[in-house]
Amino acid sequence: MAEPGEALTWQAVAGPKKTILVIEDEPHIVLGLKDSLEFEGFAVITTGKGREGVALARSESPDAIVLDLMLPDLNGYAVCEEIRRSNTIIPILMLTARSQETDKIRGLDAGADDYVTKPFSVNELIARLRAIFRRAARGGPVPDVVTLGDAQVNFASHSLTRGGTQEQLSFYEVELLRLLYERAGQPVARDEILQKIWGLEAGPTNRTVDNFIVKLRKKIEKAPEKPQLILTVYGFGYKLAMGCGGGGLGASPGCNANAKRERERERGDEVRAAGRAPALAPRRPPRGAPTTDTARSLSAPAPRQKSRESTSRPRAPRARTEKR
Repeated sequence: MAEPGEALTWQAVAGPKKTILVIEDEPHIVLGLKDSLEFEGFAVITTGKGREGVALARSESPDAIVLDLMLPDLNGYAVCEEIRRSNTIIPILMLTARSQETDKIRGLDAGADDYVTKPFSVNELIARLRAIFRRAARGGPVPDVVTLGDAQVNFASHSLTRGGTQEQLSFYEVELLRLLYERAGQPVARDEILQKIWGLEAGPTNRTVDNFIVKLRKKIEKAPEKPQLILTVYGFGYKLAMGCGGGGLGASPGCNANAKRERERERGDEVRAAGRAPALAPRRPPRGAPTTDTARSLSAPAPRQKSRESTSRPRAPRARTEKR
């Protein structure tokens, strides 16, 4: 317990000290991270080699890993994949100087849970680590095993079984699914997801949540391009469809119809937002108002009536004048 007047670090009130493995080859970044993390109450292990990082991940069993993408012996993708072969649960935050979306997606596909682009804020990285441990310790009313459509998700073992095949889920995939399941049937704002799971403030260019939703749909949905379970609430966030038979979510025809309506509404919103709104159905005229045909007949000019005289009497021929 801290003495009166002594500042409490986050770790002092969060429980036992957590160990962070930092795999980074730039000395000034390692020094800054080590000092900041230790000041916040974390234990820190560092290495500048990818192969040594893999060995330390197995022998030291850290609580989280901060992994640089560019290392002298192995790149971060290979290190991440190697660590994931023996430990599918440990959170991995990847540091990268590449800001391209494709590079970030490749890191997520390799098994990274999150990425931070250099130059980065140490406070932001620490906030993400705090969010990881806060979510891991929080628990909640969600059971260990749930059924989503034809997939079975085990939150305790971080695994998903579908069609007799089992695959592992990353830390953030599990936490994102858990949050959506807790609020099944209710839209969850993208900003709230970022804050509760990643410990981040929302930003117009932050695609972290969207990238993880894409990954989850590929693993859970029968047709990821036409999702029936994880639905987009356009301009707001996402929701997990509920009320679908079999004890799971998204199995009954009624659920499929609801998901179809959601997709149609979403597509309509996107089209209108792009300035290409589809033609609306003609509005029904109020009672007593003339119909379209009647209005056209009232507004069209009446045809000119030929005079009775001109139709009954033939016109007399003009007298010819001869030149003399």
